Amino acid sequence: MGFALMPGLRHIKKEKKRGFWPGVIARVSMYSQLAAIAFKLYILRSTLSLFLRRSAHQELEWRQPVCPPS
Repeated sequence: MGFALMPGLRHIKKEKKRGFWPGVIARVSMYSQLAAIAFKLYILRSTLSLFLRRSAHQELEWRQPVCPPS
């Protein structure tokens, strides 16, 4: 996610387009969707990749032959 400044670009706010309360509800819905996708992308994905890296590392350790002591 990110942002970019675009001079001259304008938009109508949800509250003006839909009315105050329907606009507020739409804005809250929009922010909740953004929070949900950010949670999925950043929190769950990083946790899953960390778990998979640990599992792969443990599997490699398990497969290494054990040399008897000399």
